Amino acid sequence: MQNVQAGDLLVSSTLVDGTVLNQAVCLLVHEDVDHVIGLMLNRPMQAVAGNLSVQPNSSAETPKLPRWGRDPSAETDESSDPGEPQPDSPQTPVAGVPMVVVSGDQKDKLAQQLIAGKLSNGTPLHFGGPLSGPIVAVHASPEFAEAEMESGICLAAQRDNIESLLKSDEHPFRLVVGHLGWTAEQLENEISEGVWHRIPATSDLLDSDDASMWPRMIHRATANSVARWLDTTDVPGAAELN
Repeated sequence: MQNVQAGDLLVSSTLVDGTVLNQAVCLLVHEDVDHVIGLMLNRPMQAVAGNLSVQPNSSAETPKLPRWGRDPSAETDESSDPGEPQPDSPQTPVAGVPMVVVSGDQKDKLAQQLIAGKLSNGTPLHFGGPLSGPIVAVHASPEFAEAEMESGICLAAQRDNIESLLKSDEHPFRLVVGHLGWTAEQLENEISEGVWHRIPATSDLLDSDDASMWPRMIHRATANSVARWLDTTDVPGAAELN
């Protein structure tokens, strides 16, 4: 698909209202000729007791997105892992965002305990989208990553990398579960219709809290649009200094 690539940000426009995509900031993490996959970054979830799956380590070569080889257009059904949070959970803090259930009873007990500890200390888990997938850490530490983007943003889904991030207080990260998926044509149409602004991601994205992320990114997207209209060079972040 032209003009869209992994590492871009999609920032929902003011045309989006009344859905979970309202004021959403989405990081594109995979794209090919047929499909695009993204993670919403600013949708915190509630945590209650229960089960949550962690991607185990694998001796095989890790793909860019472990376990995400499925068709993004496929609906989540009863075949999903039982430990994954379901999008119809009640008592959501934001419309369309499920609760997450956490337990130390799974085989990845240390990771479960670390995640539960972080959540109890105020670190949120984020709802990446209604399509099921493993817990993914979005961060800026290549030594704990299975994939790194040109922007310096990294992804981790394997247990050892997530455990290392959880144990450290020096590396900012966001824990995300679930994802969004489009066909290439579908996303291209949504961008053309003004549903999304597309801008390059930068690693300072991780410095934003959930409440300020969309206002910062929509300001940046507006400056990017003006720069393209004037046929000048956009400097990411420069608009935020004005």
